[in-house]
Amino acid sequence: MVAALLALVFTIAAVEWSRVDRLAGALPGSGTTSTVWMLIGSDSREFAPEEGDKKFGSTEEVPGERGDVVLLLRIDPEGTVQTLGIPRDLLVIRPGRGEGRLGLFFSDGIAAMSEGLCHSLGIGIDHVAVVHFDGLAGLVDRVGGVQVQSESILRDLSAGLVMKAGQSELQGDQALAYIRARHLESFKNGEWTIEPELSEQRSERAFTVLRGIGSRLEFSPTSPIASVGTAHAIIAAISLSDEVGPLDAIELGKALRSIEGDRSTLPSERPKLGTAAQDVPMLVPTADSLKAAHEFVGGPSTTCTQPLDN
Repeated sequence: MVAALLALVFTIAAVEWSRVDRLAGALPGSGTTSTVWMLIGSDSREFAPEEGDKKFGSTEEVPGERGDVVLLLRIDPEGTVQTLGIPRDLLVIRPGRGEGRLGLFFSDGIAAMSEGLCHSLGIGIDHVAVVHFDGLAGLVDRVGGVQVQSESILRDLSAGLVMKAGQSELQGDQALAYIRARHLESFKNGEWTIEPELSEQRSERAFTVLRGIGSRLEFSPTSPIASVGTAHAIIAAISLSDEVGPLDAIELGKALRSIEGDRSTLPSERPKLGTAAQDVPMLVPTADSLKAAHEFVGGPSTTCTQPLDN
C-alpha cells in the first residue's frame, strides 16, 4: 500500500513537473558556492485578468512583458537565505547594447536582465523564476491567504484595494491588488492622503506576499490530492529558466519558507538630469551600490565582466 502510494505521488509529480513553463536564455552563473536566484514579478497585461485590464491597461495599450518586481535570493550551502531587492527602474548597461531600465530589459528575455545585473553590479545569476500576477492570486487562495501589516487604513480605488489598519488576512484578489496598487491613499487625521508612488514600495509589498505564500506552502506524500492542487497553483503562477531541475525548485521552495525579517534594497537615487527629466521613472546606482551588491553575493562574481565603478 505504501509503495503504491509513493509510486502514485512520484508519477503525479513527474507529470506536473513536465507542465512547468520554461524560459530560454543563457545565464552567467554566480561563480560561488552559493546559489543566486532572480525572482521577477511580471506585470504583462497578457497575464492580467479581464477586470484588471480596465484598471492597468490592455495588451494593446501596454504591449510586452515587464519585470515589475525584481528580488534576488542567495541560498548558501548550509541553507541560510539572503535577499536583496533591485529597483525595477534601476539604470543598468548591457555589453554592446547600451543602457536601459532593468525592468524593461525583460521584454528581451531573462538573459538581458541577467547581463545588466552582471555587467553593472557584478551579480551573476544561477536560476530565474518569473511569478505571473494572475497566477499569484490563485496561489494565495490555495494556501489560504497571506497576512500583511499596515500602519493605517489603505485604499486604491483603481485597483479595488481596501485594507484596515493593523494585520489583515488577504485572499487572492486583494493580495494581487495590494501588489499592483499604483494610487494608494492612507486615512490619517480624519482625511485621505495620497501616498508617493514608489517602485521600491511595490517591491516590498510583493516580497511580503511571496514570503507569506512560502510560509504556508505544504506538500505531503500522504495527501496526494491536496499536493496536486498546490502543484497546479504553483505551475499556473510561475515560469522557470531552462536549467532549473526538480531539486533546484525544492531548494527554492525551502528558501521561501525560511525567509525571516525585512529584505534589504540596493541603494539607488534619482539622476540629476534637470527639471524636465525629474518625471522620468529612473534610478541610478550610488557609491554604495557595488558595496551592497558584493556583500550580497560575497564578492564580485568571477563569471561577470568587470562591473562599472559608480
